[in-house]
Amino acid sequence: MHIPKPLKIQTKFVSGLLVAALILGIGFSTGFYLHMKNVLEEEVRDKALLIFKNVDSIQHYVRDVLRPAMYERLPSTFVIEAMSSSFISRTIMASINDDHEGVIYRRVAIDARNPSYEANVHERELIGYFRANPDQEVWQGYRTMDTERYYIKARAVRFEESCMYCHGRPEAAPSELTSLYGARGFGKELGAIAGVDFVGISVHSSVGRVQQTILTYFSFFAFGALLFFSATNVLFRVLVVNNLKRLNNVFRRNVADAEGSAILRKLEQGDEIEELVEGMEQMGEHLYTARHQLQDYAENLRLMVAERTEALSREAGARQADVRLFVRLLEDMRQSSSRAELWNFALPQICTRFGARGIAYVCTMASQNYYVWPETMGAPELPPDFVDVLTGSACIQSGARIFVPVESSSGNAEGILC
Repeated sequence: MHIPKPLKIQTKFVSGLLVAALILGIGFSTGFYLHMKNVLEEEVRDKALLIFKNVDSIQHYVRDVLRPAMYERLPSTFVIEAMSSSFISRTIMASINDDHEGVIYRRVAIDARNPSYEANVHERELIGYFRANPDQEVWQGYRTMDTERYYIKARAVRFEESCMYCHGRPEAAPSELTSLYGARGFGKELGAIAGVDFVGISVHSSVGRVQQTILTYFSFFAFGALLFFSATNVLFRVLVVNNLKRLNNVFRRNVADAEGSAILRKLEQGDEIEELVEGMEQMGEHLYTARHQLQDYAENLRLMVAERTEALSREAGARQADVRLFVRLLEDMRQSSSRAELWNFALPQICTRFGARGIAYVCTMASQNYYVWPETMGAPELPPDFVDVLTGSACIQSGARIFVPVESSSGNAEGILC
């Protein structure tokens, strides 16, 4: 009785594809994440640089255009709303902080004239960095502020000659400043680092978008991999496993003695390919043993066992012919690309092996196709009781013709070889 076993070779093949897909998926996701991370960093850098350029444009316009024009019209008056570059740039950029879109702009200093622009802890650290490294103009990197991660870009603010009018000696400064802020913000030195221009851009929302994008792409990849595995599994079963099972069934039908049956039971422990390889090796050993027994009988009991010797010789020759046929069928299966081509290769060799004048295979499935050799033969005639032949899983002889059911598995006939 044939006991069905798992398609181990199919399991190994699909498992290998699964491992390869997982490795490719992980590699693809990692590479895509690193790429998107670089794109995100470039985006926030460009955004911070754009903010700085906007601030520079405002301050240059105030210093080079607006302030000189105001001095021409009001030479003895200092209008802070029109002549202070820091005040104007802070007022214009204040809308960025009010939008709550994860962007912070601050122009701050230590001992600032306006307490609202006094540097906080993070900004004091940056001012300390620029004072300790006076050659550095810009610092950029990531910091966590209020439990949220920001990309920070800061640049040092130094007192220039034009700044000393308002930040130098109090008695030389415009009276409007002392009336507004008192004595704060005076006594600065030319070239000293007073504070920083600070831009912070939250990366939390951007990282969330990147992660969502990666998850979406990975979902599409997983869905595509599932479809690929399903199609591959079906094709592998149809094109490889079923053909291997057919060859194994041919191999089993040609081994009928007790030792051959024991070999078959041993071979069922492996997968289909291992069964074919082991079958060839075990059959070779089986043939060697049969030949050795034949020699012993011939040397010791030549006269008594002449008939037995002849029978064993025929058996050995038949086994060798079966093995050669099996090997050729295996090679034909490897070279053939369709069932029709496989039968065209196999029929002449089977016919030659058994010394028949002609051979034919009739498919009893829906197609009713048939293949003959020699090709000059007409369509084969099936016996009236061919249904019993198929269902009975047994060969029958009618005159000089023999009808053999061809099964894909035990009890499942696909055609008749005659």
